[in-house]
Amino acid sequence: MQKHNGTTDNPRDKRKAEEIVVDICDKLQSRGFSIDNRQLAAIIVLLIVTVVGSALFYINSRPKPVVVVKADERTTSREQREEPKTTSAKEPVQLHIHVAGAVAKPGVYVLKDGSRIVDAIGVAGGGAPDADEDALNLAAELIDGQRVYVPKKGEVPRPVAGVSAGSDSGVIGDPTSAGGKVNINLATAEQLDSLPGVGEVTAKKIIDHRTKNGPFRRVEDIMQIDGIGQKKFDALKDEISVESTTPH
Repeated sequence: MQKHNGTTDNPRDKRKAEEIVVDICDKLQSRGFSIDNRQLAAIIVLLIVTVVGSALFYINSRPKPVVVVKADERTTSREQREEPKTTSAKEPVQLHIHVAGAVAKPGVYVLKDGSRIVDAIGVAGGGAPDADEDALNLAAELIDGQRVYVPKKGEVPRPVAGVSAGSDSGVIGDPTSAGGKVNINLATAEQLDSLPGVGEVTAKKIIDHRTKNGPFRRVEDIMQIDGIGQKKFDALKDEISVESTTPH
Protein backbone atom coordinates (compact mmCIF):
# COMPACT_ATOMS: atom_id res chain seq x y z
CA MET A 1 0.00 0.00 0.00
CA GLN A 2 1.38 3.43 -0.95
CA LYS A 3 1.66 6.00 1.80
CA HIS A 4 0.48 9.56 1.37
CA ASN A 5 2.64 12.12 3.16
CA GLY A 6 1.13 15.36 1.96
CA THR A 7 3.81 16.04 -0.77
CA THR A 8 3.70 15.61 -4.57
CA ASP A 9 4.82 11.93 -4.51
CA ASN A 10 1.36 10.99 -5.74
CA PRO A 11 1.47 10.42 -9.58
CA ARG A 12 -1.82 12.25 -9.97
CA ASP A 13 -0.32 15.28 -8.25
CA LYS A 14 2.70 15.15 -10.55
CA ARG A 15 0.51 14.98 -13.64
CA LYS A 16 -1.53 17.87 -12.38
CA ALA A 17 1.64 19.91 -11.79
CA GLU A 18 2.90 19.11 -15.31
CA GLU A 19 -0.43 20.18 -16.77
CA ILE A 20 -0.19 23.48 -14.91
CA VAL A 21 3.36 24.06 -16.25
CA VAL A 22 2.33 23.24 -19.82
CA ASP A 23 -0.65 25.55 -19.52
CA ILE A 24 1.58 28.38 -18.25
CA CYS A 25 4.07 27.82 -21.09
CA ASP A 26 1.30 27.84 -23.71
CA LYS A 27 -0.04 31.12 -22.39
CA LEU A 28 3.42 32.71 -22.35
CA GLN A 29 4.16 31.53 -25.92
CA SER A 30 0.79 32.81 -27.13
CA ARG A 31 1.81 36.25 -25.92
CA GLY A 32 5.13 36.16 -27.75
CA PHE A 33 7.43 34.83 -25.04
CA SER A 34 9.97 32.21 -26.12
CA ILE A 35 10.73 29.52 -23.50
CA ASP A 36 13.58 27.06 -23.95
CA ASN A 37 14.08 23.80 -22.07
CA ARG A 38 16.25 25.36 -19.33
CA GLN A 39 13.63 27.98 -18.54
CA LEU A 40 10.94 25.31 -18.58
CA ALA A 41 12.91 23.17 -16.14
CA ALA A 42 13.39 26.17 -13.84
CA ILE A 43 9.66 26.86 -13.86
CA ILE A 44 8.91 23.23 -13.01
CA VAL A 45 11.40 23.23 -10.12
CA LEU A 46 10.00 26.51 -8.80
CA LEU A 47 6.47 25.15 -8.96
CA ILE A 48 7.44 21.92 -7.17
CA VAL A 49 9.22 23.85 -4.43
CA THR A 50 6.17 26.09 -4.01
CA VAL A 51 3.78 23.13 -3.77
CA VAL A 52 5.99 21.21 -1.34
CA GLY A 53 6.55 24.30 0.82
CA SER A 54 2.82 25.00 0.95
CA ALA A 55 2.11 21.40 1.95
CA LEU A 56 4.69 21.46 4.74
CA PHE A 57 3.40 24.80 6.02
CA TYR A 58 -0.15 23.41 6.11
CA ILE A 59 0.94 20.28 8.00
CA ASN A 60 2.94 22.23 10.59
CA SER A 61 0.23 24.83 11.13
CA ARG A 62 -2.47 22.31 12.01
CA PRO A 63 -3.29 22.20 15.77
CA LYS A 64 -1.75 19.26 17.58
CA PRO A 65 -4.01 17.07 19.72
CA VAL A 66 -3.66 17.67 23.48
CA VAL A 67 -3.74 14.64 25.76
CA VAL A 68 -5.78 15.46 28.88
CA VAL A 69 -5.33 13.30 31.97
CA LYS A 70 -8.26 13.52 34.34
CA ALA A 71 -7.47 14.50 37.91
CA ASP A 72 -9.20 11.47 39.35
CA GLU A 73 -7.10 9.17 37.14
CA ARG A 74 -3.88 10.73 38.45
CA THR A 75 -5.16 10.46 42.00
CA THR A 76 -6.18 6.83 41.54
CA SER A 77 -2.81 5.96 40.07
CA ARG A 78 -0.98 7.64 42.93
CA GLU A 79 -3.18 5.97 45.53
CA GLN A 80 -2.53 2.58 43.94
CA ARG A 81 1.21 3.11 44.34
CA GLU A 82 0.90 4.11 47.98
CA GLU A 83 0.74 1.41 50.59
CA PRO A 84 -2.34 1.50 52.79
CA LYS A 85 -1.70 2.99 56.21
CA THR A 86 -2.92 1.16 59.27
CA THR A 87 -4.01 2.97 62.39
CA SER A 88 -4.35 1.38 65.75
CA ALA A 89 -7.45 2.27 67.72
CA LYS A 90 -6.74 3.96 71.02
CA GLU A 91 -8.00 2.08 74.02
CA PRO A 92 -10.88 3.97 75.65
CA VAL A 93 -10.33 5.18 79.21
CA GLN A 94 -12.53 3.44 81.77
CA LEU A 95 -13.61 4.88 85.11
CA HIS A 96 -14.34 2.68 88.11
CA ILE A 97 -16.91 4.51 90.21
CA HIS A 98 -18.36 3.53 93.60
CA VAL A 99 -22.02 4.62 93.79
CA ALA A 100 -23.44 4.56 97.32
CA GLY A 101 -26.31 5.93 99.36
CA ALA A 102 -29.91 6.32 98.22
CA VAL A 103 -29.73 4.50 94.87
CA ALA A 104 -31.51 1.39 93.62
CA LYS A 105 -28.37 -0.73 93.20
CA PRO A 106 -25.33 0.56 95.12
CA GLY A 107 -22.00 -0.81 93.96
CA VAL A 108 -18.92 -0.28 91.82
CA TYR A 109 -19.55 0.44 88.14
CA VAL A 110 -17.36 0.96 85.08
CA LEU A 111 -18.15 4.05 83.01
CA LYS A 112 -16.46 5.65 80.02
CA ASP A 113 -14.20 8.67 80.33
CA GLY A 114 -16.08 11.97 80.40
CA SER A 115 -19.07 10.54 82.28
CA ARG A 116 -20.92 12.71 84.82
CA ILE A 117 -22.40 12.07 88.26
CA VAL A 118 -25.84 11.77 86.69
CA ASP A 119 -24.50 8.88 84.57
CA ALA A 120 -23.16 7.09 87.64
CA ILE A 121 -26.54 7.35 89.38
CA GLY A 122 -28.21 6.10 86.21
CA VAL A 123 -26.15 2.90 85.93
CA ALA A 124 -26.86 2.24 89.62
CA GLY A 125 -30.56 2.02 88.79
CA GLY A 126 -31.35 5.65 89.53
CA GLY A 127 -32.04 7.37 92.79
CA ALA A 128 -34.21 5.77 95.44
CA PRO A 129 -37.66 7.31 96.11
CA ASP A 130 -36.24 9.17 99.10
CA ALA A 131 -33.01 10.28 97.35
CA ASP A 132 -32.06 13.94 97.50
CA GLU A 133 -30.32 14.24 94.10
CA ASP A 134 -30.57 18.02 94.22
CA ALA A 135 -27.89 17.94 96.90
CA LEU A 136 -25.42 16.84 94.21
CA ASN A 137 -23.94 18.60 91.22
CA LEU A 138 -25.22 16.07 88.69
CA ALA A 139 -23.22 17.69 85.89
CA ALA A 140 -19.84 17.27 87.63
CA GLU A 141 -17.37 15.12 85.69
CA LEU A 142 -16.18 11.85 87.24
CA ILE A 143 -12.63 10.66 87.84
CA ASP A 144 -11.38 7.08 88.19
CA GLY A 145 -11.80 5.69 91.71
CA GLN A 146 -14.36 8.30 92.75
CA ARG A 147 -17.09 7.57 95.30
CA VAL A 148 -20.47 9.14 94.64
CA TYR A 149 -22.75 9.31 97.66
CA VAL A 150 -26.44 10.14 97.17
CA PRO A 151 -28.01 11.33 100.45
CA LYS A 152 -31.60 10.75 101.50
CA LYS A 153 -34.03 13.62 101.84
CA GLY A 154 -33.63 15.15 105.28
CA GLU A 155 -30.40 13.25 105.92
CA VAL A 156 -27.95 15.13 108.11
CA PRO A 157 -24.85 15.41 105.92
CA ARG A 158 -21.52 14.26 107.23
CA PRO A 159 -19.07 17.17 107.01
CA VAL A 160 -16.05 16.10 105.00
CA ALA A 161 -13.49 18.20 103.10
CA GLY A 162 -15.18 21.42 104.16
CA VAL A 163 -18.38 20.40 102.37
CA SER A 164 -21.26 18.11 103.25
CA ALA A 165 -21.72 14.52 102.19
CA GLY A 166 -23.37 14.39 98.81
CA SER A 167 -22.11 17.89 98.04
CA ASP A 168 -21.41 19.42 94.64
CA SER A 169 -18.29 17.33 94.17
CA GLY A 170 -20.25 14.13 94.67
CA VAL A 171 -17.21 12.78 96.57
CA ILE A 172 -17.05 11.69 100.19
CA GLY A 173 -13.90 10.52 101.88
CA ASP A 174 -10.85 11.37 103.96
CA PRO A 175 -9.09 14.58 102.94
CA THR A 176 -5.72 13.06 103.77
CA SER A 177 -4.32 10.12 101.86
CA ALA A 178 -1.61 7.58 102.63
CA GLY A 179 1.68 9.31 103.27
CA GLY A 180 0.00 12.33 104.82
CA LYS A 181 -0.62 14.09 101.51
CA VAL A 182 -3.56 16.50 101.31
CA ASN A 183 -6.25 15.46 98.84
CA ILE A 184 -7.04 18.68 96.96
CA ASN A 185 -10.42 17.21 95.95
CA LEU A 186 -11.48 16.80 99.60
CA ALA A 187 -9.44 19.19 101.72
CA THR A 188 -11.02 22.00 103.71
CA ALA A 189 -10.01 25.62 103.26
CA GLU A 190 -7.94 25.35 106.46
CA GLN A 191 -6.12 22.26 105.21
CA LEU A 192 -5.39 23.89 101.85
CA ASP A 193 -4.23 27.04 103.63
CA SER A 194 -1.62 24.96 105.45
CA LEU A 195 0.07 23.98 102.19
CA PRO A 196 3.27 25.85 101.21
CA GLY A 197 2.50 28.92 99.10
CA VAL A 198 -1.29 28.57 99.48
CA GLY A 199 -3.05 31.27 101.43
CA GLU A 200 -6.67 31.84 102.35
CA VAL A 201 -7.53 33.45 98.99
CA THR A 202 -5.94 30.67 96.92
CA ALA A 203 -7.58 27.99 99.09
CA LYS A 204 -10.99 29.50 98.34
CA LYS A 205 -10.16 29.52 94.61
CA ILE A 206 -9.31 25.81 94.77
CA ILE A 207 -12.61 24.94 96.46
CA ASP A 208 -14.58 27.15 94.05
CA HIS A 209 -12.86 25.52 91.07
CA ARG A 210 -13.63 21.93 92.11
CA THR A 211 -17.23 22.89 93.00
CA LYS A 212 -17.78 24.41 89.57
CA ASN A 213 -15.77 21.98 87.42
CA GLY A 214 -15.71 18.78 89.44
CA PRO A 215 -12.70 17.02 90.99
CA PHE A 216 -9.15 17.57 89.82
CA ARG A 217 -7.96 14.66 87.68
CA ARG A 218 -4.22 15.17 88.20
CA VAL A 219 -2.19 17.10 90.73
CA GLU A 220 -0.86 19.18 87.81
CA ASP A 221 -4.40 20.49 87.26
CA ILE A 222 -4.01 22.71 90.33
CA MET A 223 -1.98 25.02 88.08
CA GLN A 224 -5.33 25.98 86.51
CA ILE A 225 -5.87 28.05 89.65
CA ASP A 226 -4.91 31.69 89.26
CA GLY A 227 -1.82 32.34 91.38
CA ILE A 228 -0.36 28.82 91.16
CA GLY A 229 2.38 28.65 88.55
CA GLN A 230 5.11 26.12 87.86
CA LYS A 231 7.37 27.37 90.66
CA LYS A 232 4.63 27.18 93.30
CA PHE A 233 3.49 23.80 91.96
CA ASP A 234 7.01 22.39 92.33
CA ALA A 235 6.82 23.28 96.03
CA LEU A 236 3.34 21.71 96.34
CA LYS A 237 3.48 18.52 94.26
CA ASP A 238 4.97 16.32 96.97
CA GLU A 239 2.38 17.50 99.51
CA ILE A 240 -0.85 16.95 97.53
CA SER A 241 -2.83 14.16 95.85
CA VAL A 242 -6.10 13.64 93.98
CA GLU A 243 -6.90 10.18 95.37
CA SER A 244 -10.49 9.41 96.30
CA THR A 245 -10.87 7.32 99.47
CA THR A 246 -13.86 5.84 101.21
CA PRO A 247 -14.86 6.99 104.69
CA HIS A 248 -13.55 5.17 107.74
